[in-house]
Amino acid sequence: MIATVETAITSGTTRTINGSAPDFPKPIFKSKENTTSIAKVTEVIASATKSYDDALESGIMRASKTPKGISGACIADQKVIVTDGKISEYRVVMTIIFLLED
Repeated sequence: MIATVETAITSGTTRTINGSAPDFPKPIFKSKENTTSIAKVTEVIASATKSYDDALESGIMRASKTPKGISGACIADQKVIVTDGKISEYRVVMTIIFLLED
């Protein structure tokens, strides 16, 4: 399962699209010319049946199929689904940062 919420970061200000802003510092990305770049932040929720690591890897792999230029990711939350007293699913909520090209 993969779900996304998109947020844009421009000059250190966060604008939220289809969701709430993630709770992390508002970075300013600088290019070599010392001008401000723009980044897109997408919130991804991924799940796996084996481990958090598998959920994280599947989320990053899926997110990298569409836009290019993933520059980082932050883990916002981790959850488990319990069925009949056993963990049946591991879920990871992460924010993925993409630098937008001109």
